[in-house]
Amino acid sequence: EMKWRFIYHPMDMPERSRGGYVRFNVGGRDVPTYVVRRSPTGNWGFIMESCWGLYASFELPLCRLQRSRLRRTIRGERWVRETDSDEEDNSGTTAALEDGELQITNDVQRREALLYNYGAINLPEGQGARAAFDRISDSIQDSHNSQVGSRVRRHPDN
Repeated sequence: EMKWRFIYHPMDMPERSRGGYVRFNVGGRDVPTYVVRRSPTGNWGFIMESCWGLYASFELPLCRLQRSRLRRTIRGERWVRETDSDEEDNSGTTAALEDGELQITNDVQRREALLYNYGAINLPEGQGARAAFDRISDSIQDSHNSQVGSRVRRHPDN
């Protein structure tokens, strides 16, 4: 089952007005927030983008495959890699939707992705969510460091 709701201030991004962010709940768990914006392709559509997915109000183009092969240089002294695409795209529109061109990456949504991966049911939102996450993260790191330090055995001469 999939549900959705508008949110205003996800943990990893600035506050925006209604409709700027969508939070999906899939199978009873929140997934990282989707940012709603105009399509970068110039087709008047919109996209919803998160670090893990992309939805669009239009049909998305197929992913372009890159083939590469090795060949010897003219003198045969070394090998070089050649790449080519499986299709021509002179419009430039599909390039704007390639993974490397999208704006919302794991770095942008690292806190939400981490909480999801640790099993969170609901992802925090609002102005205090990021600071609370950082405090909890710091205390977990401190606890981990003290546990690791207590397990290190010292040599009797030290």
